[in-house]
Amino acid sequence: MPNTQDSAPKFKLVAFLGIAGLVIVLILGFAVNEPVGNWFSGGLGLKDKFVSTSQSSKGNTADTEIESSTVREVVDGDTIKLDDGRTIRYLNMDTPETKKPNVAVQCFGPEASKLNKELVAGKLVWLKADKEDKDRYQRFLRFVFLNENDTSDVTKSVNAQMVKSGFARSMIIKPNNTYASQFVVLESKAKADKIGLWGVCAKPFEE
Repeated sequence: MPNTQDSAPKFKLVAFLGIAGLVIVLILGFAVNEPVGNWFSGGLGLKDKFVSTSQSSKGNTADTEIESSTVREVVDGDTIKLDDGRTIRYLNMDTPETKKPNVAVQCFGPEASKLNKELVAGKLVWLKADKEDKDRYQRFLRFVFLNENDTSDVTKSVNAQMVKSGFARSMIIKPNNTYASQFVVLESKAKADKIGLWGVCAKPFEE
């Protein structure tokens, strides 16, 4: 006659091992198709709450997303205001002053403002950031494009057009230096050819 006292613990052990093995198989099988971190957070209902800082922080780069808006006002040669209320400061360039407090209107400043107005006033533009979103004055730093299809080529931006045509100089302020070399080349060529302010102003950006 079997000893029931001896068989009971053995049965419980076998049952426990069987259940444990099944759980392990299920976990491993699920993990093959789902990263452990995603499985863990998803299984606890936390998948949408835990996002790595590299994904959640806006690190603007050359591959940053493009947005569009309409220009409500042209402030001067390198600054505009949008319909959504934001003020945009053009990246990587600088035009002679026309409205800076306690600074006299500089040579070619009015011409730069006029050209910027002709290019973008009232128009739909596409905006592209670099690494830094705003400057210390809380102006949004952007490259401005008139054609959405041009946004992959920064030399087709309004910023670059202003430098290329001699209405602005290149001005690179880190960390927004992704396209520094392109703007330096554009300024050098405009200077060499004495285009725009480089052929008219005796002391550009100093008057």
